[in-house]
Amino acid sequence: MEWIRKLSEGHERLKHKIHNTRFPIKDKRLFMLAQVGYFVVPIVGGCMVMNWTGAAQRADDMNDPVKRAQLLRKYGVVEENNDIDKPLTESVS
Repeated sequence: MEWIRKLSEGHERLKHKIHNTRFPIKDKRLFMLAQVGYFVVPIVGGCMVMNWTGAAQRADDMNDPVKRAQLLRKYGVVEENNDIDKPLTESVS
């Protein structure tokens, strides 16, 4: 089990080296580009994952009253007002 300890120590050294490495960016435009990249990449990546998994389509389906009722029945969710069979305009009035 000595090799596991050595592997763990090597991994910790690698993490320490990676996380403590700094590259100063002196050009302001390049710095702003890097900041925008750090902001935009997770948002775009999250949208891509939502589209890949179909979560965006399910979220859109929850806005359509008929598809919402079908999804709620499919997953066994019961709403408190029990008006899921009525169109949205009738249940509001």
